[in-house]
Amino acid sequence: MEEIIKAIKDLEVPKEHRDEFEEFKKEILKDAKYLNKDLIRELKKLKHHHLPTIKHSIRVAFDVKYIAEQLNKRGIKRYSKEDIRDITTAALVHDIGKLKILDLILNLGDIDERKAVFKRANPGKEIPNTNLLQEISILDIINYKADFAANPKEYKNEIIKWLKQVGSRKYIHRSLLCYLKSHQEHSEKILEALHISKKVVDIATGHHPEYFDNEEKRKIPDECKIILIADKFNAMIQSEGLRTYIKRLSPIESFDIIVNNLIRELSNIKNIDKAVIGILLERYIPAEIERIKEEFIELSRGRSINFKKGMKLKEEIDVLINLLDKINLNKNLSYIKKIEAFISQEYFGKKVHNY
Repeated sequence: MEEIIKAIKDLEVPKEHRDEFEEFKKEILKDAKYLNKDLIRELKKLKHHHLPTIKHSIRVAFDVKYIAEQLNKRGIKRYSKEDIRDITTAALVHDIGKLKILDLILNLGDIDERKAVFKRANPGKEIPNTNLLQEISILDIINYKADFAANPKEYKNEIIKWLKQVGSRKYIHRSLLCYLKSHQEHSEKILEALHISKKVVDIATGHHPEYFDNEEKRKIPDECKIILIADKFNAMIQSEGLRTYIKRLSPIESFDIIVNNLIRELSNIKNIDKAVIGILLERYIPAEIERIKEEFIELSRGRSINFKKGMKLKEEIDVLINLLDKINLNKNLSYIKKIEAFISQEYFGKKVHNY
């Protein structure tokens, strides 16, 4: 328990949310007293197994609690204090199934390492343009890693033994993507074995619509959508090795991808999805807008104009405007357009003037 507390206390978030996050950590620590003791034990195991995952889970729970409270406050959903606690708990344990995922998979390197794994497994074959997570198997990765071990045979035997112990031996010849998806199934089994309420289990294990068929997707509860969006957002902006196969993105880039993914995975974006994204946008985007504004001011003051950087910043504003249009969140649009006008006048205007 003490180690979980330490992991929570050590977490940090952007400075504009620091005070609020400190209060949240205190609440989580207080609520931990009411959590199933066996669940605390599993969270402690997860911390030792993969620290970035437990940190990510707490950050997701931080956003999920805020979203649920805001949905309730705005009359979009009716949640009791117990409902909000259940949703927050579900967010805290949503990745508990990664206890059954090999740490060498969770710590897999960037695209270059994945390419190296593919080349070793497929000598002479051209690397495909498709998602390499679908093209390499668990055994491919084990064999690649074993090449760097002092005793390759012993290394492979130990890993295969561990896979048998956690009931994942069947995935050894399957794709990395298939194996990673199994964490949601493992989460369900772990939570049910701990006698966690069905409500919490269902919310915690329903945050990956891409794993479901079309009929199941239509039945995904709103509470799962909250975790889905908060999970994707934090995974994209987190830089602590959560998903080493995805580069860290800015909040604006992350929201744009989330909206496009929701359209692709769920066919359309419902009002609840828009409300959840809107609440997160309002929480994180103002600081991003100020960052862009300050960077443009700095650029406009410079003796030489960095046109490439200026264009990149302006593209971020354009992405944000299009994003707000997609989800019909227009109340901040006029402010953003003022920033865009300021950018054009102060930066690009100066460039034209200099020529």
